[in-house]
Amino acid sequence: MAVVAPGLRPLRQAVIMSSKTTKERGVIVAVISDVFFGITVRNTIKRLNYEPQMIKSALLLPDTVAVYDPSLVIVDLGVVAEEASWDLITAIREKDVPVLVFGPHKDVEGLRAAKQAGVSRVVANSQFHREMPVLIERYVRRPEEVAKQKAPERRQPDLIPPPKTEEEKDEP
Repeated sequence: MAVVAPGLRPLRQAVIMSSKTTKERGVIVAVISDVFFGITVRNTIKRLNYEPQMIKSALLLPDTVAVYDPSLVIVDLGVVAEEASWDLITAIREKDVPVLVFGPHKDVEGLRAAKQAGVSRVVANSQFHREMPVLIERYVRRPEEVAKQKAPERRQPDLIPPPKTEEEKDEP
């Protein structure tokens, strides 16, 4: 059963799944240096019934992703620009984990570098603040997608026998 978040305009409505528990929906890792904005991101992630894992350094990202196998990684562009190279992000994308990056619209080089690293989406700070729940729900990796990746596809046996050939029809 889906509940629409009250008080939001139709374009910015976030669907909050009330029937799924936090563990069922998955973990979202966020790399954010600003403590106060980190609280806002964490509360939004919790409100959407995901488990937030907040880290302050991009250098911790590979280990955190390995431990939690997150449904989404949210990255502050400023953290990566200061501490690490985009190779860390590229390595995460190779594991099929979606990465959402936000940063100042004036940092054109940083936004371009993020796109070249292959992130799922790059947005300006203003858009991320305004549309955070919608962006999270749009780019999060669903549990059924993870199950498809981990389990090999098994072919079901044919339940209906194939039609008989002319020779088989003539046999008693």
